[in-house]
Amino acid sequence: MRLNTSLFRSIVAALLLVLLGLPAAAFAQHCPFDGGAMIVVELVDSHNKPFTDASRYLTLREVDNPDPSRCKYADKLGIFKMLPPIDEFATRYERRGKSEFKERCKDCAFNKDGFYSVILGQATENCMIEMPGSNDYTYVKRKYEVSFDMNGFSKQMRIPEDRIYEMCTGYGSWSRMQAVKFVLPALKIKVS
Repeated sequence: MRLNTSLFRSIVAALLLVLLGLPAAAFAQHCPFDGGAMIVVELVDSHNKPFTDASRYLTLREVDNPDPSRCKYADKLGIFKMLPPIDEFATRYERRGKSEFKERCKDCAFNKDGFYSVILGQATENCMIEMPGSNDYTYVKRKYEVSFDMNGFSKQMRIPEDRIYEMCTGYGSWSRMQAVKFVLPALKIKVS
């Protein structure tokens, strides 16, 4: 039985391409923090002085979602406490710890006092609406506002969609993330 050499070469070449391409494809799809998205708020007074120790007064709230029950995996309006970014990271990714945040955020402008953040998961960043008869979803971006509430004073501000940053390092360094500046009047914050 005689083997067709051109067919044999074609098969070998195709197998080599597949075998060599698999590790590259597998590596390209792995991304630390894939599915995570960060919102950062800089809380300042009218003189641009940072408010520190204000986590208990800040919340991130989902708005403009008339029927959250249609959203798979997160079927209620999202309400999240805001923490300093390093603390939010350590809470969300507790096994990675604060040291990894410090390493990835050496040059982040928001890694200091007066900045607060929330890390959203895929289902809280997007309303995932299940498509009938399939295992696929339609993704609708959720909308958020930050709310500051203290001793009867209340102020809200909408978070622009372009200030919800994917944490996947494939999108770039975390230093690309810019905080939304939330200006409050001069208030005395009681530290207890």
